[in-house]
Amino acid sequence: MYMKNIVKAFVAFAGIAGLAACAKPAQFNNPPFVIMEVSSATVEESTEAKTIQIPVLAYGVKEECTVTYAVEAVTAKEGVDFSLPDASGILKISPASESQSINIVITGQPGVYTGNTQLKVKLVGASNGVVLGASTTCAVTIKDLDHPLSELFGDYTMKAVSVNDSGNLDYVKWTINISPAEGSSNKVRIDHITPFAVAYPLGDLTVTATVSADKKTMTIAYPQDTGTEASPFGLSENFFFYGHEGTSGGYIRGDGVVTFTQGSDGAWTTTDDYGFSTPSDTDDLFYYYAVVFSSFNGNYPTFFVKK
Repeated sequence: MYMKNIVKAFVAFAGIAGLAACAKPAQFNNPPFVIMEVSSATVEESTEAKTIQIPVLAYGVKEECTVTYAVEAVTAKEGVDFSLPDASGILKISPASESQSINIVITGQPGVYTGNTQLKVKLVGASNGVVLGASTTCAVTIKDLDHPLSELFGDYTMKAVSVNDSGNLDYVKWTINISPAEGSSNKVRIDHITPFAVAYPLGDLTVTATVSADKKTMTIAYPQDTGTEASPFGLSENFFFYGHEGTSGGYIRGDGVVTFTQGSDGAWTTTDDYGFSTPSDTDDLFYYYAVVFSSFNGNYPTFFVKK
């Protein structure tokens, strides 16, 4: 009997100990690691050099370690667009440190149009059992402020004759935006060029226009792929910018251009007709939704004016 009681007590104690063990938080033995805090950064060029800091975060570091990194000049030029105050490519991280920063001095080339330039900062390795986490790269863009078309950038009020879904002509007004086209000094992006692009959640329906040397003409070539998918209508094709034959015609399937010309009053005007559709549906499916008629009877040109 005495031995049975001892066994029962032992089993009960073992059960309690087991429950207590289950109540303890789970223990993980992941190695300490470091990561980049951000994957991208943008900084404007400046007449005065300025230092940006790219944070590197450390987790679980128990003793001092070194983290090595490399800087790749993608399109930016070291010594011209940027420089490194510490050329060693090494950060020292202690257990008390939660983060350290990689410093980069940014200048750019003020007064010279280069377009936006890029560099890439990448973690390469670490010591003392510290590993690299999932995020190891930060892409840095140096924003060029000397674009030759900079005076054209911004928001504009657009007015045009449009066909709505009742089939009636309606003179409408909305906002478009003009911004630089990446990698080109004589092209611009135009967002929301039709009220259709504003009314439906399809994205900006962006087109690219070429600006003349005197900055008085913008030419939009068609057909032009906007890269925006026509999924709201159950289709899987991209929207294209097309020319149009006007209220009595249809989309123009061949090549052509829509030309906006700036007048003495500052307004950019066209009498060309245009709209958006998909390559396999350039008929009446998008007729009431997408087309901006700008030259109905030649009396209602489409125009936009800077806000």
